[in-house]
Amino acid sequence: MSKTSTVRPIDHPSRYARASEACRHFRISRSTLWLWVKTRTDFPAPIKAGPKVTLFDLDAIDMYLRASVSGDAR
Repeated sequence: MSKTSTVRPIDHPSRYARASEACRHFRISRSTLWLWVKTRTDFPAPIKAGPKVTLFDLDAIDMYLRASVSGDAR
């Protein structure tokens, strides 16, 4: 399954966070976050912002998790 981008209104910028902040936000462990990245083909891909900086789109992950709970995602 290919990844698709999410369309957001222009007045609603994306919120990006490092792995540790994303884990706190969603109340999950770092190992769970990376497991989802590796095993769920439809999980929002992290963004490499630099050699040592990886960012996660909090809004895209939130939408993914909501769809998962409602049965729309994997």
